[in-house]
Amino acid sequence: MKFRNIINQFGHQIARAVGIDYLRYSACNFSCLRRAQFMDDLKIEKVYDVGAHDGGYGRQLRMHGYRGAIVSFEPLATAFEKLRKCANLDGNWEIKRTALGRESGEAAINVSEHLTSSSFLGMSEVHKRASPGSSYQGVEIVSVARLDSLATPSEIIDSPSWFKVDVQGFEKQVLDGSGLLLREFAAIELELSMVEVYEDGPLIEDVIAYLRSFGFSPCSFENVLVESTTARVLQVDCIFLRNR
Repeated sequence: MKFRNIINQFGHQIARAVGIDYLRYSACNFSCLRRAQFMDDLKIEKVYDVGAHDGGYGRQLRMHGYRGAIVSFEPLATAFEKLRKCANLDGNWEIKRTALGRESGEAAINVSEHLTSSSFLGMSEVHKRASPGSSYQGVEIVSVARLDSLATPSEIIDSPSWFKVDVQGFEKQVLDGSGLLLREFAAIELELSMVEVYEDGPLIEDVIAYLRSFGFSPCSFENVLVESTTARVLQVDCIFLRNR
């Protein structure tokens, strides 16, 4: 065992010398595997995928073994067409061309050169520095709906559900628009900001406190946006599990 540890350490040193490293592919080291394990443990049957973009999140779920229903929400025309093609090949994937928020209606969303950075909110200078080329290039008028106008508590209770929200600073509005449904989810996954990445967007400590008040605790974090010049983590993906 001691000899194996020496060889392992030597291997790490060689890898790091050329700017790489390696980790054991396990749930302790990779958030995608933690998510898959949580879903198995909770017997998740349905995923509400808010801010689905081109379907990348859903494809990742399938890649790691999830075979339950997916309901994806995406308001942007270009992204939605890519999402449609992806979902059409699946058979258990429903898509809705709408954003979710606190109030139903229509709203103007800022479209980024990087579509995944599009937001109803203004983009901070911190974000622009960390992600060059993500500046807004136009505006699109999209529909917005409250989740509690599209789903019922029984739908979520009868099919243990996972609530994923990736909406670029609009998280609090989506959570508020869920109403009493929020308490019924088995788990909630959000992209949260350590600093103001979007103007007037909530910070991580505010969302953690808010979800704790609904009986959820954070159980997993993964860096999603890091400022390369300072190594400062700006955004993380966070999974919350409902307290049992």
